Amino acid sequence: MQLNLNTQNHNPQFGMAININSSNFSRILSERVKNGNDIIRLERIFERANKNDIVDIYLGTNENGRLWANLAERRVNKTAEKVNFQQDLTPYADSFHEGLFSRLFKNPVNTIEDLVIKAEHKAEEIKSSRKLFEAVQKALSEK
Repeated sequence: MQLNLNTQNHNPQFGMAININSSNFSRILSERVKNGNDIIRLERIFERANKNDIVDIYLGTNENGRLWANLAERRVNKTAEKVNFQQDLTPYADSFHEGLFSRLFKNPVNTIEDLVIKAEHKAEEIKSSRKLFEAVQKALSEK
């Protein structure tokens, strides 16, 4: 995967796990991330996030250049066998808005990495919940 911060696409997607929802995100991120090592680290973070097939991260910036993010459980296809998670389980959703001090003192790469870690932890919780739900459904159907 290549990370191009100067993209002309206003909604670039880095795999399915991270989606950019702001036309000026790339410009603002490139203004705030100057270190080459941080850019390489950001590419690795995006690659790591792309492995998460349960929770997606939607990144953007507001008019003040502050990062925001929404974390959301990826919807399972309605034709999935046995269990329709879209209807049977409450989907996970969370949001993040970068505060003034974070904007001034925290590297945005660290912020994005924290979001990816949070999404990974939530994905593990969702996997456990799905397994439990499937076990209960199976037990109930055998009666």
